[in-house]
Amino acid sequence: IMHTYRNTCSFLSRRQNTFLRHIELAIFLEDFWPRHYLSLIFSAFVKHCTISDLKRKGYGDTVYIGLFWNHLIMEKNLSQLTQHMVSKNVPKLIVLGSATHAIKNFNGSALALEEYKKNLTSLSSALNQIGNRTRVLWMLQDPVLPERLKPERAVITNDQLEDYNKAAMEVLYGTAVRIWSSSRLVAQGSITGFADGIHAGPTAVKYDSQVYLHGRTNFFMRENKYFSQLNFWLPLGYVFALGLFFTEDTRHTRLLHRDMTDEWKGWMQLVILVYHMTGASQVLPVYMHIRVLVSAYLFLTGYGHFSYYWAGRDMGIVRYCQVMFRINFLVISLCLIMNRPYQFYYFVPLVSFWYTVLHITLVLPPRITRPSHVNSEAQPINYFYAIVKFIGLGGFITVLFLSEVFFEKIFVMRLWKALFVTTDDDIHEWWFRWQLDRYSLLYGMVFAMIYAALTQFGFIDDKSGSNLLCGRLALLVSFFATLFLGSYSSMTFFCTNKPDCNEIHPYVAFVPIVGYIILRNIVGSLRTRYSSFFAWFGRISLELFVCQYHIWLAADTHGVLVLIPQYPVANVLVTSFIFICICHEVNHITNVITPYLVPNDSFRAIRNLGVFSVFLFSIAFHNGVF
Repeated sequence: IMHTYRNTCSFLSRRQNTFLRHIELAIFLEDFWPRHYLSLIFSAFVKHCTISDLKRKGYGDTVYIGLFWNHLIMEKNLSQLTQHMVSKNVPKLIVLGSATHAIKNFNGSALALEEYKKNLTSLSSALNQIGNRTRVLWMLQDPVLPERLKPERAVITNDQLEDYNKAAMEVLYGTAVRIWSSSRLVAQGSITGFADGIHAGPTAVKYDSQVYLHGRTNFFMRENKYFSQLNFWLPLGYVFALGLFFTEDTRHTRLLHRDMTDEWKGWMQLVILVYHMTGASQVLPVYMHIRVLVSAYLFLTGYGHFSYYWAGRDMGIVRYCQVMFRINFLVISLCLIMNRPYQFYYFVPLVSFWYTVLHITLVLPPRITRPSHVNSEAQPINYFYAIVKFIGLGGFITVLFLSEVFFEKIFVMRLWKALFVTTDDDIHEWWFRWQLDRYSLLYGMVFAMIYAALTQFGFIDDKSGSNLLCGRLALLVSFFATLFLGSYSSMTFFCTNKPDCNEIHPYVAFVPIVGYIILRNIVGSLRTRYSSFFAWFGRISLELFVCQYHIWLAADTHGVLVLIPQYPVANVLVTSFIFICICHEVNHITNVITPYLVPNDSFRAIRNLGVFSVFLFSIAFHNGVF
């Protein structure tokens, strides 16, 4: 599990060390270790780093780097280390390594290997004492590519290097010196990049530098995800048992009322959390059902906001800013504090983008909302305008999808490019997320309009707690709703690979969603009850989705946070409790500060928006975005 550290991340870490008055000293004692390893590793700490700079030079106020270059491991090396161990600033890291020069200088003789063992054995006791005070690493020697070696280095063979590595591991076994073996494994997998046969190529150097930085930034432990059917389904069973236990009546009777949508968001978010925790994305049917849940969020975004606007309520800039603030406050704060790109939290950019599209579509003339006075009804012309807008929106989405070049030209415009690209300046992650759910918002808007028409013209009555439909019609509709759910689930089992399933998904995502809505709402006794347990989680679903990246999961969601090693159940319970409490508090804070930062007064709201925009543009300009 390894996060890719960039210069900016390491610079911020160095600045944090300065703030905390934390002094670090790294000592490298090598014989023929490629010098460019050091240059590239420590270029993460300093913007300009040369070989000469690395020798016994300190950087800033916090990170000091020492390089002692000797042909052989001797007593002289130990005295150099001892001097630093009795100094005021004890080194935080010492990296040792030796083999290639001994092989080269003594022509690969067996006597040189015995002398190497003897010298290392005489130093092992002292190294063990040093290792008890600080971290000491012995770096195993990388393999070579014989056909690219210069003639004077031809004596250095992989068999010789393997003998020296084995000797070092045998001598240092049981001491406090740790063996750094990952470098050799990385080199073995990228040996074709060794230009001169001995100096590691860019791929090996990149991963070794990341391993170094990763080793210096561990505060909490983490572990890999291990999927099993039991680990996935057992937590889901517990969650749904609790959800069904905490059910109660609601005063709402209309289809998809607030309590019900909160309930829906809650259980979907809990399923997604279990999915991420257990690494279940490798199971194709599970993956596709999770894709439906993400689509359902966007469906509800389209349904809820269209219904709000259709009812003739506020459609001004204040409403837009308040919604966008609630969606983005936490994410923007994390982007600034954690130095993450906006696309790292992909779901929030997705919801923000589609809500903006919905708002623009509805506020553009002609007006399609009904008059705001009591008991007013939408006119037939309003439905016609809505259909025209839906067709126009669907057409625009389709054009963007069919022309990836046009898509890139729009989203990589300099003004907002930073919102849609990853740290590698790549737009394809956004393209993948966007096209996968490109019609989900539109499905929700269309469903909301159809529902409004059915209630207005008396086809269904949801003003009481009775069934929406009666008799055979209710049975027929329920049958088709069940068929909708079953057909999509069957498709996920027959689909053979993710690319094919992803290609089909945007066109059929509405099928299981509509099926669920019908079955959940058609019976009055079901529609007027809801799970308060799921609804509670639904009200903090956005915070749960975002905070999982930093509190519950680890290594950019590729691993799991570990606070209690060797006790996985206890660890999940503790981390989950901390995670949920923090999410609840963040949600509460967001709700409290929203009226102050985005007031209902249009002038003050626009003023605050302007100040915030200047703040963001200043940061973007400082970081070279423009």
